[in-house]
Amino acid sequence: MVEVKAGDENVGEAVSRDRNWEIDHKTLATLFLDKGDVGRAAEEFEKVSSLPQQPGAAIYAAEGYGLMGDSMRSESLAHAAQLELGASKAHMSALRLRVRADILSRRGTVP
Repeated sequence: MVEVKAGDENVGEAVSRDRNWEIDHKTLATLFLDKGDVGRAAEEFEKVSSLPQQPGAAIYAAEGYGLMGDSMRSESLAHAAQLELGASKAHMSALRLRVRADILSRRGTVP
């Protein structure tokens, strides 16, 4: 059994020690969303987004940070996701709106 650590950690090292790291942290991020903790969810999604196969997690992190008022971090993560996905501005805007709606529906209110 490996402890799932919320917050700052070296993702590369953690993934090399735990083959379930990715799914565990996506699950933790979703749990934070479901409990209304958008900030901690954004942190976990940002960590997951550092993996090359997870650009969608960056969109959740971006929208979470945006809802928390950190527009610079939000835009940086959204831009990185857009490049990784090869998405047009219109497609990215639609994705961001869908993700924001999902976050707000899980949380029930605006932060």
